[in-house]
Amino acid sequence: MPTFTPQTADQHLSQYRRGKADPTETEAEAIRSALSTLVNQADFITMGICADNVSSAIAALNGYLKGLNQDFELGEAEVEEPNKAVYIKFNTRTTTLYGDRYSGNERGVLIATQADYDTTISGVYGHFPLDLFG
Repeated sequence: MPTFTPQTADQHLSQYRRGKADPTETEAEAIRSALSTLVNQADFITMGICADNVSSAIAALNGYLKGLNQDFELGEAEVEEPNKAVYIKFNTRTTTLYGDRYSGNERGVLIATQADYDTTISGVYGHFPLDLFG
């Protein structure tokens, strides 16, 4: 598995900013490692997930949280039509879970590393496959 510093992780993941990742297994391993490096140095993260339904979104969210060693496991988000496309947003600092209908065609996960101070690398990365961590 590749080893990253926060700076090299940010450089590696910059190729996925606002673009869809469709990684090979080798590249998926590098993405997981780079994300872990950045998440570990962040003060908190926010995640946005676009999926076909609430169950898929929550499964992806829980997979990412577990894979990134975040101590959360979430149940269903309440949205009007849980079996239609959905956007879920989660903040690890406030533990706020937000869900709403989603009319776009994109599917995947965006991760934003957040910093209280300028000395920590922060950025938005992805979107990554729903099943990157499981």
